[in-house]
Amino acid sequence: MNEQVETAMHILSDIYGYPKWETNTKDGQNADEIMKLWADELGHYSVEQVKQACYRLAKYRKAMTFPTISHLMAELCDEEKEKDTENEPQRVLKVLLNRQPPFDEDVIQRVMWMSYKMKYNNYEPDKDKLLADEYKSRPQEQTDNELSGYGHLIKTINEGGENERSIEK
Repeated sequence: MNEQVETAMHILSDIYGYPKWETNTKDGQNADEIMKLWADELGHYSVEQVKQACYRLAKYRKAMTFPTISHLMAELCDEEKEKDTENEPQRVLKVLLNRQPPFDEDVIQRVMWMSYKMKYNNYEPDKDKLLADEYKSRPQEQTDNELSGYGHLIKTINEGGENERSIEK
């Protein structure tokens, strides 16, 4: 449970009492899964944004009993997400590491360095200078095709691509 969920639960339980799914769970209902859903949804917003949304729910009587996450998300829909739980380089690295079949480590290192100037696993960019000499002797079209794969890979990951489920947008 993150700080946003704790804040929301504290404010909403003071106003509405405890949620039914926490005190009287129905068959097939799992309070831990519901809390994880709340954490996933609210994690992108600041604590202040969550507080304001909770107070608006109560002030305008948009819920008569403990609100669901949909009620709270409806209040937050016009808010800009202030807190991003994972920045782009971390998302890309996560996808590259979890891909099946896996990429070679040197591919991952080069993608992270060339795209974000981020060293992964003690990568030394000087290795690429040696490889550059090899590329000079190749036809330009072949070199462009090989290097353009990195940009395409990043674009695919950022657009959801083949690993859509492992990327949090």
